[in-house]
Amino acid sequence: MRGVSTWVLVALLASPAAAVSDKDRVREAKEHFKLAEIHYQLARFQEALDLYSRAYELKPLPGFLFNIAQCHMELGHFERAIFFYESYLSTLANAEERASVDARLEEARAGLAAQQAEARQREAEAARVEREARERDQQERERTAAAEAERLRLEAEKLALARAAAEAVRTAVPPPPPPPPAFYQRWWFWAAGAFVVVLAAGVTAAALLPRERTRTELPSGELGTIDYR
Repeated sequence: MRGVSTWVLVALLASPAAAVSDKDRVREAKEHFKLAEIHYQLARFQEALDLYSRAYELKPLPGFLFNIAQCHMELGHFERAIFFYESYLSTLANAEERASVDARLEEARAGLAAQQAEARQREAEAARVEREARERDQQERERTAAAEAERLRLEAEKLALARAAAEAVRTAVPPPPPPPPAFYQRWWFWAAGAFVVVLAAGVTAAALLPRERTRTELPSGELGTIDYR
C-alpha cells in the first residue's frame, strides 16, 4: 500500500489563524485529515478519499492533492490519479521529491494503459460473443427455413404423386358399363302387361253381359228325321 503525505498535518499545525472562521476551518480540516489517515491505513480508500477531499476544500494544501492521488491509485482510478499527481507536481520545487512523484505518475500511466487495454479486450470479447450469437441465430433461422422448405417440397411431391396415380387410374381402366335395366323396365314387359290387362277386361265384360235364353224346339218332319234349319 502506497503511503500518503504526512507533512500535511505539519502544515496544518503551522498555519496561522488569521481569523476565527479560518481557525475553525483549519481545525475541521485537521479532524478530516486524522480520520482520513485511519481509513487509509485500514484500506478503506473511498472513505479516506472523501475525507481528504473535504479537508482540501477547507484548507487547499498541496499535500492533500498527493493524498487524493494516492487514494485514486489504490482504487484503480488511474486517470484521476494522474490528474492529481500532475496537480501536485505543479506545486513542487523540490527536485528529489519531484522524482519520487514522477515515478508514481508513471506507475499511474502504466496502470491506465493496462486498464484501457483490458477494457478494449473486454469490448472485443463482448463483440465476439455478440457476433457469434448473431451467427448462431442466423444459422438457426437458415436451418428452420431449410427444414420448412424441405417439408413443403415433400408435401408437393406427395400431392403430385397422388394426382399422377389418380390420372393413371382414370386413363388406364375404362369405367364399367351401366347395369342392364331390370326386366320390369323392358318394353315387352309393359306391352305384355297391357295385353293381359286388356284381355282380362274383355273376359270380365263378356262375363257380365246378360245371356239370351235358348228355346227347345222339337224336330219337325217325319219320324226319325231332323231338320237342322
